[in-house]
Amino acid sequence: MSPPLSPLEIPEILEQIFSYVDESTIEQSVSRVNRTWFLLTRHRTNQDLVFNTNRRRGDFHTVMARLSEATRLWWHAACGRDRANQWKKLVKLLKVKDLRFRESKRRTTTLASASQHGLGAGAGTGTRTATGTGSAAGGEGQGDREYGYREHDLRRSSTYNDAVSWTMQERPLLELRLSGCLKLNLRFPSLLPYIQFLTVLKLSMWEENWFDTREDNGVDMRAVLTQCGSTLQVLHIRTLLTIRLDGPWIPKRFPTPSFVEPLPERWQDHAFAYQWNQGNGSSQEQESEPTNVLALRELVLERTSFYLNSLEALLCFTPHLNTLRLIELKLYSGMNPSPLGDGQRRLIAFLQDPQFPQGQILPLRSYTFSLASIIRVTSTAASIANVEQEIKHAQSELCQDANEWTFFTPGLSLPLLKFLEEEVQNVVTTLELRNNDLDGFSPAPVLHRYLCASPNLLHLRAEGTLYLVELLDIHGRMEMASSSITSQGGVATPRGRGTGATRARVEASNIPIGPPGIWACKNLQTLHIYFGSSSDIGPFSRATAEPSPVSRKISSRIVFGYLSRVCPRMHDLRIRATEHLRWATLIRLRPWESMNRRHFSLTLDSGFCLLTRLRHLEYLSVGSLGGYSEPCSSRNRGLESVDLDWMLEKKWCRGDEVRRSKERREARKMVVKERWETWLAEEEEVVLVQKVMDASWWIDRTRETVDRATFTTTAINSGNNNNNNNSNRPPIWGRTDPEIHEQLKDLGLLVDVKNMIDEMDIESDRDGQEGGGRREDGYKYWPMLRWMRMFRVTEYGRSREREVKRMLASVKEFKFKDKAW
Repeated sequence: MSPPLSPLEIPEILEQIFSYVDESTIEQSVSRVNRTWFLLTRHRTNQDLVFNTNRRRGDFHTVMARLSEATRLWWHAACGRDRANQWKKLVKLLKVKDLRFRESKRRTTTLASASQHGLGAGAGTGTRTATGTGSAAGGEGQGDREYGYREHDLRRSSTYNDAVSWTMQERPLLELRLSGCLKLNLRFPSLLPYIQFLTVLKLSMWEENWFDTREDNGVDMRAVLTQCGSTLQVLHIRTLLTIRLDGPWIPKRFPTPSFVEPLPERWQDHAFAYQWNQGNGSSQEQESEPTNVLALRELVLERTSFYLNSLEALLCFTPHLNTLRLIELKLYSGMNPSPLGDGQRRLIAFLQDPQFPQGQILPLRSYTFSLASIIRVTSTAASIANVEQEIKHAQSELCQDANEWTFFTPGLSLPLLKFLEEEVQNVVTTLELRNNDLDGFSPAPVLHRYLCASPNLLHLRAEGTLYLVELLDIHGRMEMASSSITSQGGVATPRGRGTGATRARVEASNIPIGPPGIWACKNLQTLHIYFGSSSDIGPFSRATAEPSPVSRKISSRIVFGYLSRVCPRMHDLRIRATEHLRWATLIRLRPWESMNRRHFSLTLDSGFCLLTRLRHLEYLSVGSLGGYSEPCSSRNRGLESVDLDWMLEKKWCRGDEVRRSKERREARKMVVKERWETWLAEEEEVVLVQKVMDASWWIDRTRETVDRATFTTTAINSGNNNNNNNSNRPPIWGRTDPEIHEQLKDLGLLVDVKNMIDEMDIESDRDGQEGGGRREDGYKYWPMLRWMRMFRVTEYGRSREREVKRMLASVKEFKFKDKAW
């Protein structure tokens, strides 16, 4: 008889324990303990597969060779490169994958059933009895134990078969993302029969023909939900131009609720129905496991047009729906004559109807309802107030206990933030701001004020919101850099604080910037936002002159240094920079076009390495306005190999890699010694002068802000007493703890970058000495990073090594020899 097993050796118990562990921990730690834990956790981790049609044709077969093991597929169609032949091959491969999964699932079910009736009697007793045949039955298999159990004993347990059944079979495709210039009606229907086990479907489409308004441009929601509705939990449809969702949405097996107004016959059929039926290969609808309700939990529709009746009928069969975001919609006038008022009120009244089949309001955590017509025409204060009132009403009626809020308004105004702070007691953890009209940005620091007073915020997604770098510059170093730039390219020679170009632009355009501050949300994990300077806003911002290289580097150091200190627990960071905003928004570019815009500098003295303080970072994206690709090689970015090759450091290395790592560190030290010596000396003078300069310029700078009474001379002196007792320091919003102020004392200065480089190199040198020529621990550059993206059009990223190779491809001195990457 085998000895008793510990709880961590019983697969049934392990399966329950692992259900409480997040995917990242399972992937990085749990699955690497032993073979048993790897098998038990295999179905809890996802294998990603990403393909871009812009790649070489020969890469297709290399990438698709891993499709059989992939559970998440991201297909991006580059503009002008739809690749019909590659898509047909993808459909065939997914068909084979689907057939193999179904056969494997049937075989596993048969095996589990046989185990229950024959060999599973000994299960559940706390021990594994050797009642089999051969050496195990005779007790000769004691030395056969591996990782604390006998392999053949566990195979006889029915519960083990249930727990590890996914390791014995093919895995289906669980998540599919399609993006780019894909001809959806011609491609996607052929894929539907083979993705019936999807849990996540995201369509983010562009139109290759920018003004394409064909009648057959749409998505058949009924076909999608019929094929995948039993398992599909997340559905996103997002387009740059409006896409149609005509016809009924619910599968035919679902009866239309009696209290839902049916669609007229002329709206039952749509122009693209034939293509979708042909793509399915049969006019008869099929589905994997028919159910009485749909599994949908999250529905996001952006820039779509449909009949409100179709949505109402769908909501009757989605009892688990917790996220409903309808962004920039175009409802048909025949169904909804008054866009915002009747549309939103009608939807709320429908969900609160006593006949609603759920018996109560849906458990929504996040809700958004906005119309394209309102977004484009709303300009007056009265119209904006009306929109705000509708938003407040909808949020309070549908999401009374919500902590995730989404706003799509012409601008984030003070009443909305005041509503969040006061009426919901500042419990918001997720805030998403959707605003396509960057040109309509309100310079009043409303969002800045909210961030400085919201300690509970964890996720901020504001991709269409401009945030001024001046609001992060708590020491005013951008102002001083604008005053006078030295001929050597250094920081600045101060000749009176605030007398430079930045203040002149502010006074000319009468822009109230407001005081800088330190965000209160120190636990922020997600940040998607645009950064710009005061030159990007105002009526005279259509300038064509590029900002000086030094000014750009200082602003980059401020952003990188600020985020790395104020938000040390960041997981997902996606930031973009924009310059000459008004000019850029007047010219709407197609996805494959580009124009000269401001961008973050990635040179070594720009402080990009400061972001390595973010030890929990998983996703990093540094881009430019609109997300469109720009020429990003080292040739036009002014990059050298020393600027980015520090990211090639490995956790474990030996031999030639140790030598190359040492050479890279020596090159960085040489740059700091030869090029930065003069600049660092000038910085010391700047800091000394800064301490004795008068703070009266802050009064002028903030005189026209919303809260004018706060910024009197008395208030400034009072506020200075709370900031390390420095009477010359300007007022700062947000956190006042001495620790964060001490960490930010060198914000924007080159010495901050020098200290970071010294820290990185010292740790690496120390580890190399202790390891006898083998660096095992060293300074870890983003130990949890999954992918990064620098100035690329695609929504996904690649490994940092591949991004460095791409960025430095034109540098002759750069050699990328390691084939392991």
